[in-house]
Amino acid sequence: MTTLATRNLNRTLFLILLVAFTLRMAAALYLGDRISGLSGAHDEISYSMLGERFATGHGMTFPEPWYPWIEADAPQSYYSFTISLFFAGIYKVFGYHPLAARIITGIMSTAIVWMIFLIGKRLFSPGVGLLASAIAALYAYLIFYGVTLVTETPFTLALLVALYQAIRMRAGEISGVRGWLTLGMMLAVTVLLRMAVVFFIPILLLWLYLAVRKQTNPLLVAIPLVVIGMAVLPLTLRNYQIWHQFLLLEAQFGHVFWNGNHPGHLGDFHPYKVFSIPSDVLAIKNDVLITNTLLRMGIQNMVSRPDEFLLLTLSRLREFFLFWPTADSTLTANLLRVLSFGLILPFALYGFCINLRRFQELTPIYLFIVVHTGIYAVTWTMIRYRIPLDPFFILFAAHSLHLAYRHLTEPRTTTQALQQPMI
Repeated sequence: MTTLATRNLNRTLFLILLVAFTLRMAAALYLGDRISGLSGAHDEISYSMLGERFATGHGMTFPEPWYPWIEADAPQSYYSFTISLFFAGIYKVFGYHPLAARIITGIMSTAIVWMIFLIGKRLFSPGVGLLASAIAALYAYLIFYGVTLVTETPFTLALLVALYQAIRMRAGEISGVRGWLTLGMMLAVTVLLRMAVVFFIPILLLWLYLAVRKQTNPLLVAIPLVVIGMAVLPLTLRNYQIWHQFLLLEAQFGHVFWNGNHPGHLGDFHPYKVFSIPSDVLAIKNDVLITNTLLRMGIQNMVSRPDEFLLLTLSRLREFFLFWPTADSTLTANLLRVLSFGLILPFALYGFCINLRRFQELTPIYLFIVVHTGIYAVTWTMIRYRIPLDPFFILFAAHSLHLAYRHLTEPRTTTQALQQPMI
């Protein structure tokens, strides 16, 4: 690119990021210095409370009995320690001001817009990168969840940074111990924020290793795994010290799997329909044993009712990719859904299809979408859990729109050029 073109690109990107930042700060101010747990972000009540409790010396505890089985002032391993500790750090510095946390996560959400540009520029073209970042800047879900106190924003940012690092390493721009170490650190952050990503990480590392194996010491691929292990180990040891049972990070999976595949759904999953845990299970009073017991019960439900499990999986996919208005949503929620995800979805699907010929190059994106979707399709899903996929939908939609723009403008440009008088 010429110097002038680079300046114009950077100027446009700056304006896009400014718009993204402004919209997110406006959303943060609208939600304010309070925790309301708006639809789809109810978990921010729990994470914010844990952050406040930890910052004020009460540890990772709740001041009262808490969903789903947590006793008051008792240790728990159900909710994410990492995101709660993140908010605890903010409250320790600024005092208990959720608005401060919203502003910081809003800045992180703006950084997501920047990362979408960088990845789009790298995988497609500068034009696609700019268009994708512009869509992301205005994208309602990224704005709203960008300033709610849940795991989606920091997880998505860490994932995109890790993916960008891997893309640059595959291209030979970064190599050696430092490159693998940085990749491992970013992947460790993703694991600490969203444990389910452990199913995707081997795919990413294998894809990268196969591309660089001729120029790289094969032992280097172990560095990210060691870094992840070292990052997870303190929490695993904490869990063992409390419960005397092995638990990698959080004691959620068994409960979520059992609840998501409960016969009470009657084959039609609804994300806000939860079921009472049997009293004999609650009597165990051990986070790890409770969730493991519920996991076995959930598996039994799945095995004994495979047809119902299939129906629940399909209905969870429906919920995951919901883009149409629904009767149980407000007018505002319906409009934002249709004019954000609903608007980009057809262009994204076209982009997925036409880029299948580049599958080897885009393997991490395609397989992350498959793995991430699959995990939530068989357990529990809400639209919020799709947010880490939305940057990739945006990228493919931007590529489709950019192609359409070129098809519409290039013939006209050619015709105009032919009609210019010759000198």
